[in-house]
Amino acid sequence: MRSARRVILSLIVPVILSGPIQAQTIVAEEVTTWMFADGEMKPADGLYTVTYNVVGDQIRRTLVANNKTGEITEDNTTYSVIADLLSHDLQAVVFDSARSGASFSGPIMRAIGRPASDAVEILIIGQSFVRSVRSSVDWVVITELKRVRE
Repeated sequence: MRSARRVILSLIVPVILSGPIQAQTIVAEEVTTWMFADGEMKPADGLYTVTYNVVGDQIRRTLVANNKTGEITEDNTTYSVIADLLSHDLQAVVFDSARSGASFSGPIMRAIGRPASDAVEILIIGQSFVRSVRSSVDWVVITELKRVRE
């Protein structure tokens, strides 16, 4: 019984002492958007500022703010980071205790999510940008965002 307690404590104590996993927050402003629908590709001005939280291998879009109207919409879209792509740096997301949490150190991080019941979205996150490709049955939207703060 005593040895089982020691084993359990030896597994739990390092986790407790390491502290909580910190999230990296990424805020990005749309620069331009292209929409392909009805056989036509049309440009649109960037309207939104989007906030993402990165924790481990998950990204969560938490807020979408309309820059023209000031309306802020809470969001809960979750994306799974694809770490096993040949071109993906497997060390892209690291936990750096000196910087108090998660930090992005790789050149590119890619993730897939489902923002609606009939839509798929791919996020491509670099050190200065976020790109989004969303698609549904009859449209595709490609958006370029500029990272404005973390």
